Amino acid sequence: MRYVLLSAGELQPWVLPAAGLGVAAAGIAALRLSTYSQLEYITAAMLARHVKAGGARVLQLGGSTRDIFYYPAGTVQVTVGGPEVSAGLWEQAGMQAKVPVQAVKAEPQKVLSSQAGSTADSIVLLNQLQQWGDMQQLLSQVYRVLKPGGTLIFVQRLQGGPLQPLLGGSAGAVDPTLIDQIQDYVGWDFVQVDAALRGSDLHAVGVAVKPLAAAGSGSTSAAGSVDAAAFEAVMRRGKGKRQQQQTGGFQQKS
Repeated sequence: MRYVLLSAGELQPWVLPAAGLGVAAAGIAALRLSTYSQLEYITAAMLARHVKAGGARVLQLGGSTRDIFYYPAGTVQVTVGGPEVSAGLWEQAGMQAKVPVQAVKAEPQKVLSSQAGSTADSIVLLNQLQQWGDMQQLLSQVYRVLKPGGTLIFVQRLQGGPLQPLLGGSAGAVDPTLIDQIQDYVGWDFVQVDAALRGSDLHAVGVAVKPLAAAGSGSTSAAGSVDAAAFEAVMRRGKGKRQQQQTGGFQQKS
């Protein structure tokens, strides 16, 4: 077979633009894969390290069936809620991961408000803050449902990621000031928030702890239920620049 080499001047006029579009598309696909991989790692590490091992009952809003495989061994039950939840898919994932799953197909506000008080060891919110118009209502419900010493774990897309237009636009992204409201909530015994994917698709990643008992009771701090060193290791591995531990004031940095 004889090959004929053509100069750029001999190519059809559409060839070079098409080649450029192909390279751009490949670059965007690689960026999306990288972003997805980093978020998967962060989510997996947050669930594995900040849900107590053995005996935890968890309420998860948002996310995907992959998350079930990230929970610690011995997790008693994960209740998953959302308007598009498929009970069959989630329960099948639970059987494969050996984590009992209860799927509730309903709006997240309804799922959260229907939970009895002090019943969850952890509440996991994966890109859910945009669902609530009133953050104080969300936080008061989270606080009500968490057991003493329980953890709120969240991963949330924020507005302002420099490459966000290439990664699906701003759908689901919220103003960073909503993270301030989580940090400023008066009930927490401990709260730590960091930023991930600053250079591409900015996300807030955080954990907050409900006190073991009411203020003034002389109880031991619940901060020991969160491994702060592990949290920072997660963020470094997820390519987020570690911020100072804060009790308020999530700051978006360029």
